[in-house]
Parts: sequence; structure tokens; C-alpha cells
Amino acid sequence: MCKNCYKPLTKDELPHREGFPMLGFGDLKDSVKAVNDREERWQKDMPAYKRLRQQGYQPKGIDGAARIEAGATTRFEIESGQVLEGQTKKIEAAVEAIEHVTGKSIYDPNTTAVNL
Repeated sequence: MCKNCYKPLTKDELPHREGFPMLGFGDLKDSVKAVNDREERWQKDMPAYKRLRQQGYQPKGIDGAARIEAGATTRFEIESGQVLEGQTKKIEAAVEAIEHVTGKSIYDPNTTAVNL
């Protein structure tokens, strides 16, 4: 309502802040569709994420966890959220062999202080 004449304001007259645009029904419908699509994907991803966590892995996120669980064969693939192909897979296998022999992860940073 307008303060001075008590008539309803049109959409163009409504105040809004920069970065907070007025949403139309089309925008709302798209947002609802996106949420519904995510919920549908999570029906498969959430149980896969939980199984990976129970095995001691830390997946990058819930989205895509079912795909990662089905295709990943290394810890790096699970925790990075990317299934590797070809030569990269061989490199990761070599890294796992090194970690198995040394007992340390090459991905953990060395944080010991150095006296110069």
C-alpha cells in the first residue's frame, strides 16, 4: 500500500534491494523442480554416502555418491569425488602401494617445524 493514498503498488513500484530481485511464479516453479530433482537423486546417493562413511571413507559430498560407490576403486577417487581413467588410475595404484609400504599417506602434509 502506498503511504499517502492507500492504493496497492504495482510490481514496478515495489521497493527491492540490489541482489534480491523480485521472483515471479516461473522462477519459483524452477526452484521447486530443482529441489524435487535433488531429492530424487538423493534417494540413491544418501544410502551410498552412508555406506562409504561406514567403511571409513570421507566422500566429497552426498551428490553423486552412488556413482562414486559404483565406479571408484581407490580412496583418492572416493574422497575427491572423481572416477579416474587410464594412466591416472595406474598412478593412483602406485601411490597406494607406496602408502602401504611406508604406512603414511602422501597426501597428508608434513607440518613439522624446520629450524633454519
